[in-house]
Amino acid sequence: MLKDNLMNIYKEILITVASISLAALQSSVCVAQYSKADTLMAIYNNPADKQVLVAAHRGDWRNAPENSLQAISFCIEMGVDIAEIDVRPTKDGHLVLMHDKSVDRMTNGKGEIKDFTLEQLQSLFLKNAYGMPTRFKIPTLRDALLLAKGKIILFIDKGYENIPEIIADLIKTGTEHQVLLEGKKTLSETLSTYPDLKRLGIKYMPRVNNDDQVTELLTSPQKPEAIILAFQKEQNSVLQQLAAANKNSYRLMVNTLWPETCAGHDDDLAITDPDGSWGWAVKNGAGIICTDRPALLINYLRKKNLHQ
Repeated sequence: MLKDNLMNIYKEILITVASISLAALQSSVCVAQYSKADTLMAIYNNPADKQVLVAAHRGDWRNAPENSLQAISFCIEMGVDIAEIDVRPTKDGHLVLMHDKSVDRMTNGKGEIKDFTLEQLQSLFLKNAYGMPTRFKIPTLRDALLLAKGKIILFIDKGYENIPEIIADLIKTGTEHQVLLEGKKTLSETLSTYPDLKRLGIKYMPRVNNDDQVTELLTSPQKPEAIILAFQKEQNSVLQQLAAANKNSYRLMVNTLWPETCAGHDDDLAITDPDGSWGWAVKNGAGIICTDRPALLINYLRKKNLHQ
């Protein structure tokens, strides 16, 4: 009788231990599945969050060739939230990272990307910011997606005409939920043309440049989480309307790359007057700043308690 009781107690202990171990395993799996990119997208999806996201224009091009895998890697190491990249289609239907239509400026080759096969492009070497050839190669979009997976958001520029091909690469790499697309069309128009974006939860940011686009944006039942804005003057009706409307509703992406995209409050000004540059952008509603000086911007925002 005593032996049977001891056996029953022993079985109950084993069952309890097994249950606790399984629960711990499931918990650890859930934690592992929630990546850095998920955390960043949660901030992106919540315009009420006061943190300002940093987007590095063409990656960290000051320390590696623009649109290279190394430029994206440096962004990840630096703590950048979003790496902006550009895509172009090859002759044989692949998407590669390149800003220009031709390879002339950024490689040791000559000619337009659309006239090269992927194999031909990958025989070329990328140049750095000083125009000197490096040992780095032209990456495919799929290469970049796999590198960035779970680590950083990718903002794909110049890809509107190739959205179906981009979607295919996102599905193959499992990166649908950490990529931002852009275009001049409204969100409603874009979702109508490419319904898979909504079905897969892929984010789209419209570029808004005039009052008519603002009116459509503010009255449309389908609203984006973020809007891309460029303006040459401070007294800009589009900026004023969107800054007033974006309280807890939208993230404004402001490009501080050049004076003409941010009314003179650009990255170069930030070297000597960061409050007059990036501080001005934040004061006027910027929730994402696209910059050519990501390390300096991150340091500035952290001092202001506006970045993790």
